[in-house]
Amino acid sequence: MFLNFGRFFGFGIQSKMDTLLKQDNLTLETILNEEDILSELKNQSSGKFADFIVQHPNEYSKMIYYITNDVTDREQDRNTCIKYPFLISEILGSENEKLINFLFEKQGDISQEEIQNPLEDQPTESQTQEFQNDNENLRQKLLPDLLSILEHDSLLITSAGYFTKIISAIIHKRGYDFWEYLKSNPEIISNLFKHANIRHITEIFEKLIILDTCQEEHEERLFIQERQLLIARLLKYLKGQSHQNTIITNVCESLIEVYKRALMSLDTMEVLREILLTVEKPVFFMSLAFDTQNSSLYNLLNVQYEFYNKMSQLEEKHYDIQFSTLYKPVIDESTKALIQQNILRASFQTTYGATVKPLGDSKLALIQLIVQLLQRQELTIIFQKGQIFQQVINLVLDYQTNNQLHILFDKMIVAIIDSKQPHLHELLFQDTNFLNFLIINNGIEERKKKHGYQGILTKITNYINSNKVLEQNQAVQTAIANIQIEWQKYIEELKVVNQIEQVWLLGINPRFREQVNVDLYSPPLLWPDPTGSSQYQTTNNQTAESSEAQQDSQEENSTDNQYQNNNQQTDQFDLEEAQIENEKEAPLEVVQVKEENLEQLEEQQIQKHEEQILDSPVYVSDVQLKFYYENVPEQTQDASEQQPKLIAEEQPQEITEKKEESNQEQHEQNKDQIQEEQNLNQEQKNQEEQQPKQEEQQKNQEEQQPNQEQIQQNQEEQQPKQEEQQQNQEEQQPKQEEQQQNQEEQQQNHEEQQPKQEEQQQNHEEQQPKQEEQLPQKDEQLLQQDEQKLQVQQQEPQTENNENQEQIEQSKQPQEEA
Repeated sequence: MFLNFGRFFGFGIQSKMDTLLKQDNLTLETILNEEDILSELKNQSSGKFADFIVQHPNEYSKMIYYITNDVTDREQDRNTCIKYPFLISEILGSENEKLINFLFEKQGDISQEEIQNPLEDQPTESQTQEFQNDNENLRQKLLPDLLSILEHDSLLITSAGYFTKIISAIIHKRGYDFWEYLKSNPEIISNLFKHANIRHITEIFEKLIILDTCQEEHEERLFIQERQLLIARLLKYLKGQSHQNTIITNVCESLIEVYKRALMSLDTMEVLREILLTVEKPVFFMSLAFDTQNSSLYNLLNVQYEFYNKMSQLEEKHYDIQFSTLYKPVIDESTKALIQQNILRASFQTTYGATVKPLGDSKLALIQLIVQLLQRQELTIIFQKGQIFQQVINLVLDYQTNNQLHILFDKMIVAIIDSKQPHLHELLFQDTNFLNFLIINNGIEERKKKHGYQGILTKITNYINSNKVLEQNQAVQTAIANIQIEWQKYIEELKVVNQIEQVWLLGINPRFREQVNVDLYSPPLLWPDPTGSSQYQTTNNQTAESSEAQQDSQEENSTDNQYQNNNQQTDQFDLEEAQIENEKEAPLEVVQVKEENLEQLEEQQIQKHEEQILDSPVYVSDVQLKFYYENVPEQTQDASEQQPKLIAEEQPQEITEKKEESNQEQHEQNKDQIQEEQNLNQEQKNQEEQQPKQEEQQKNQEEQQPNQEQIQQNQEEQQPKQEEQQQNQEEQQPKQEEQQQNQEEQQQNHEEQQPKQEEQQQNHEEQQPKQEEQLPQKDEQLLQQDEQKLQVQQQEPQTENNENQEQIEQSKQPQEEA
């Protein structure tokens, strides 16, 4: 087996682009139709593909056409509508340097080494002057044709995405040249504003303002003024299009990304931060946010504040930013914005029937801005009324299950308490009466209702009641002193909750190394003790330690003696077991025995087995142990009687009492051991008695084995019969199913006929009274018919007589004539 290294590592394999370049009259479509060609055109064959396109500008114009073509007819080719635009956007979006440079440079400006045959490293033949002029004309039209897509009245989102990807690559490679081209063609930026309702198009504004390009910087080509004018134009357009929510969102998100990029590289992008300092003041965005109620404007205010804060902290250059003058009107407008009813958020009905109006992202972003302003000490002066704090408290009560609101509320209260501004403390504790709010809404009666804000109120209460706040904050002390009795009662009620919630599992914080995650009012850390819990250790009782040491020494001596005795017994027992195993391993003699003597041999084996048990060393040791432990108590009693006398003579009474206690403990231990051994002996006897029974059971089982084998054979013989029966049953199943179907059809017919029969019965019942009425009439008719029949019968003989007379008369007439 040989390994094909070329298959795995690419050695010796010719690329697909090389095989395609060998074809005559190669076109762009044949390259794009090749399977799995995209990764190759973006990576290893990107240079060869670029050389081919540069040498054939017609193919480049085709690429631009597939991007800018406005596809309206659904019956067009799938390749031209879907496949080609996607592949071309990926190729140009991969920042192919040769293809992007060809948009700005003449073919003659490119070095001769760049224009080479992809297969042969030889320079191409000189082209004629006319051919070169045609190619140059085609090249000059490429970028205008690409930007002509903006002249359309409307754009597809996919086409706009492809276009933005290509423009972003052009800005990253040749940003200054692209700005130069826009400066000479200002109508292009106007066309961009025409499609500002598409987020992909507003991303181009973002790239043009940031201008993160690989080109070499020149002081004359930084386009600072043009970028500032573009931002001013965007803000003017933003104010004029305040009625269109999508345009506001797109433009604000672009400006947010510009601010974020400046914050990421504030030291390196000096030009960008200088440009952003010329942006409108926060009042402009706040008034626009109040009119439009768009959350993206509040997010822009938050990012703008972060930018001002970082700029004020720069060491290289000091920027004098007047925060109080910038954000005082913002706070004045925010009191109105918190009460404002959100038009864009419609109320909905919950599963339990209540109608709820959502809070919205705009108010959350506004509260986040208020928290940021509170955390800056110099901005606390602009908060002159406690109305804004009361409005936030009311929102917490109205939206009990909004966790984001609760988190921001907690940050706001902590920022107010930590600020060393007494007027803020007065606004919170006096104007809003915050402590009474906690007692009323987080007491025992209200906690039974299980409101959603109980957890955050408990957290804030524990923070206010912490030692750090009580020691350093005098305003909190005075506020608690005014309601001392109610506050203490409230704190005692929360002790039960804190004992459950503010205790770590097993007394250990799982993240004890992360000191940031441990709050001041979190439960205390209990480090694990290798020797055991500190709750069970006694530190100040020396007498207890001395008594424990004496008891330990006595217990060690007793255990050593017992350990030696047990070792001796175990050694003897091991030797006896080894002897028994050797006897078992001895070779067995095969003896042929007649069937008549089998019963005698079995009886002899049972007797021998019993004798072996009686003579076995295990049984003998058990008997000896019984005899020994029966005599031990008497000896221990004599020793225990003599020991106190001797000890009393030599030692004081205290030591004798302790030893008497130890002797009693040993005596009890010996008794327990004797009882355990007796129980073991009884268990062994029971096992010996059960052995013959087990042997009898084995014999019975052996006798039953042939019967079981016969039963198995019978079962095996019956199996084919059962299988035949099963087959017959399976064959009969479809017949039964057909019969069931016929029966079901008959039942259905019967059910269908039942209403008809019922209708007939009803008709019959309705006709019965009519028939009964007609019966007397029928009887009269029958009587009349009978009378008529009698009359007819009476008339018939008369007619017959008359006919006979006529015949006689007729016969007489010829006679008379004769």
